[in-house]
Amino acid sequence: MPTHLSSYEIISGCEIIDKEAFKGTIVETVSVPDTVTSIGASAFEDCKDLHSITISDSVNEIGHSTFRGCERLTAVRLPRYINGIHNNTFFGCKSLESIFLPSGIQFIGLRAFEDCSALRSIVIPSMASIEAFAFAGCSSLKHVSLPMLFNQEAIEDEVFESCQSLETVYYPYDYLPDRIFANCQNLVTIEIAGKLKFVDASAFCCTNLRRVAFRCPVSNEMDTFENFWRFSTLHEIEFLIPFGSEDSFSKLFDLANKNTDIKIVVKSD
Repeated sequence: MPTHLSSYEIISGCEIIDKEAFKGTIVETVSVPDTVTSIGASAFEDCKDLHSITISDSVNEIGHSTFRGCERLTAVRLPRYINGIHNNTFFGCKSLESIFLPSGIQFIGLRAFEDCSALRSIVIPSMASIEAFAFAGCSSLKHVSLPMLFNQEAIEDEVFESCQSLETVYYPYDYLPDRIFANCQNLVTIEIAGKLKFVDASAFCCTNLRRVAFRCPVSNEMDTFENFWRFSTLHEIEFLIPFGSEDSFSKLFDLANKNTDIKIVVKSD
């Protein structure tokens, strides 16, 4: 493969793009025909000038690190039938502003979008798992609505670590893992839509967290509530709880009686 390219159209009839096929080349645009079914690992890794790629829906597998380090890539339309986003697929794509995730994907892999510093929003469909550091360092990401997970329900540690612009999160799971929102210094509101059972002591480390809105009863354990506010430097943090579920928040009321920084608001939807 030549190292200096402007645009490249892969010939029709090609079925597989081999691993590292374009790695490190100076290519700006690539067109993938509808005969291709698989793109190998690191196929376009470190293509620093790649800013546009057209991928047909015939592709059902994109390997790990495929677009890692493609610093000029601004947008990607993923094929409809891929099974997931593998490890490091878009790691360090610093110009990536938007991406559409098809509804059939099963997982987002380790560090899949880490350091995509221009990514402002993303819609995540229902899937089986979101692995560690998947969106860590996405410093422009402002709003996240997380999907329902199924099968081996799993959202791993540090998924959103250092997403410094993140302001609001919709969270539908029953646990908050280690450092999932660590160093998200602008995170103000988190809406809890799952029957929360566990909050890791290091889940937040967010100095500006102001509001936690519960949409349903949760496990009535002290740590479930305590770990929301223990890193906050504000004078007050507000907990909104649903009307009629006060009993399941009795430990939160106990904390509020001891700590004037905690305010509880009972709301009916």
